[in-house]
Amino acid sequence: MSVGEIVKVAVNTPCSEKYCTFYKGNDAKLVFDFKLKKKALRVRAKVMATIGTIDHDFQLPNSDACTLLGCPLAPNFKYTYQNSMYVSPTYPSVMINQMRYYLIDGKGRELACISVPVMITEKS
Repeated sequence: MSVGEIVKVAVNTPCSEKYCTFYKGNDAKLVFDFKLKKKALRVRAKVMATIGTIDHDFQLPNSDACTLLGCPLAPNFKYTYQNSMYVSPTYPSVMINQMRYYLIDGKGRELACISVPVMITEKS
């Protein structure tokens, strides 16, 4: 359970009611605004994808969210987090039930989390 609140989410790829489409060979950029209920001294980002019933870690080039947000983070202040993830052409075309972006504090507590269903495919 998050100790923060998501205020707004934006994705730079086409999204339908069912999923967002991530195209191979392109960056998928995610931006979300959030507020914390408690102060956070250190913050890192983590991405997990559920394909079928199996969770997979996705590596982010920079998981230290403090470089983008400027730690420490204060409660009740709106922050904007953004990150781009390169969708490799070698990834299989697959439906990802949930692509979860987490922000986690230095104690391992979940500060904020968004979940987006994603289809990875070729751009036609």
